[in-house]
Amino acid sequence: MMTYKELYDDVCHLGFESDVESAEAFLFAANRSQHQLFVDVREVAACTVAQGTTVADLSVMIPDLLFFLDVRRADGTVVGDAVVHGHILTVPAGIDGELTVYYHRAPVRLRGDDAQTVDVPQGCEHLLSLLTASYLWLDDEPERAQYYLSLYRDSMLRTVQANKKSHTQPYTDVLGW
Repeated sequence: MMTYKELYDDVCHLGFESDVESAEAFLFAANRSQHQLFVDVREVAACTVAQGTTVADLSVMIPDLLFFLDVRRADGTVVGDAVVHGHILTVPAGIDGELTVYYHRAPVRLRGDDAQTVDVPQGCEHLLSLLTASYLWLDDEPERAQYYLSLYRDSMLRTVQANKKSHTQPYTDVLGW
């Protein structure tokens, strides 16, 4: 877990500075970075829909919705006829049982409070400082911003590859190739 103050200090250290010029610019860069990190990582969350629901307002039901994925029955099968228009979910009538909406969640926005815990996907804490530094210095020092963006992309790629499941099951070709 990282606090807003720790993020601020990390970014200052990355830039070899004791302070940033604008607290407002830092807050904007931190929120933008946090949102981009959640888009890149795509952390999946779930929400149960009340039985018998045919229309639901996702903005009310799921306040941290970033991207809608799908709706599934209790046995895990996808309800293919479920449709989202804007923030309204429509499920066909006659679908029995409990349904679960799967989605990518959005982060809790930062307010600039030093004690606030920064919402970061698990295992990605080290990435937020790099991306925030990149956005913070994008206008004033593009070379420095590009350097931190490159570090972010390399670290993101390694993080994604490390989290991929390896296939331990042997592959058997049924066609005899």
